[in-house]
Amino acid sequence: MIEQKLLYPKYFLSYRELFPVPDIFHLPMDENGIAMWDYKGRMGHHKEYPPWVISFYALGMYNLYHDTLKEAYLKNFFKHADFIVKGFIRRENYGIWPVKLAWISPGYLCIPPFVSGMYQGLGISVMVRAWVLTEDGIYLDIAKDALLSFKVPVSNGGVLRIDKKGFWWYDEYACVRSANVLNGFLFALIGIYEYYDITKDPNALFLFNQGIKKVKHCLDKYDLNLLVFKWSKYDDRHLIYSGPKYHNWHIKQLRKLYEITKEKKYLAWATKWFKYQQKYSFFVNSKFFRGLWSYGYMLLLDKLYRCIYKIPKEPKLKSGLTLA
Repeated sequence: MIEQKLLYPKYFLSYRELFPVPDIFHLPMDENGIAMWDYKGRMGHHKEYPPWVISFYALGMYNLYHDTLKEAYLKNFFKHADFIVKGFIRRENYGIWPVKLAWISPGYLCIPPFVSGMYQGLGISVMVRAWVLTEDGIYLDIAKDALLSFKVPVSNGGVLRIDKKGFWWYDEYACVRSANVLNGFLFALIGIYEYYDITKDPNALFLFNQGIKKVKHCLDKYDLNLLVFKWSKYDDRHLIYSGPKYHNWHIKQLRKLYEITKEKKYLAWATKWFKYQQKYSFFVNSKFFRGLWSYGYMLLLDKLYRCIYKIPKEPKLKSGLTLA
């Protein structure tokens, strides 16, 4: 057993918050015990290994090991951490976890393989904990190479977008067409900070601070403040509410940023959105609202974007690639 004193703090989301439905113990697994995601009901209709699922599962197992010190959880953590290591691809001066699934939804057109700032940040969070537990340099080396992707523009294969005002954004969907997704950006920032936390690498601190400048500037764009309904938004371009899972992530992510920076603005926004959650959760979870949103607004928006950008219902992909 690895000594408890070597443990890095738990990930800020519990395993139940990482996988609300299905929970972490009811994910499909392959013959080697690696978690998968069942895309039944979406384009593709099959099971895959999305990087976010592997990282979330690893972080969930880490939290459970942290709480219980049960070897089974530790074994599962390293099984998935090592799966992440095997999936890492090094480029000339940085490294990535490529996304091999298409993401096609209103306002988003991502044909694989593409890169995700969110997945880069999550992978780093896993590598940080694996290194603290073992001090095996392979985990730290991969985390360092993944960190460098945040300095590479999307146009060159990285995840960085710099807007007209000079603010840095780490793109969850570094694709031909996408919007700025808040939860993905915040996952990236937290991963960057955790790398800095164990290494004190000034490059990581610089990347974190650049991202924080953008967060301070943009949070009001993600406030869905309607007359009859108040919630957080999924991205900054479309009138798309974040959904119960994502809204809860926003609250917890902003609380985590407050914990890191002591900036009261993040706590204030987290508190505001928590109050929205308390007041409107019953409405958001109602069959009426979900039906109206999914089969009304979202369906109309999807048809509109497919018409504008001439996206077929099932676009042709490169051999061996699949749709999410």
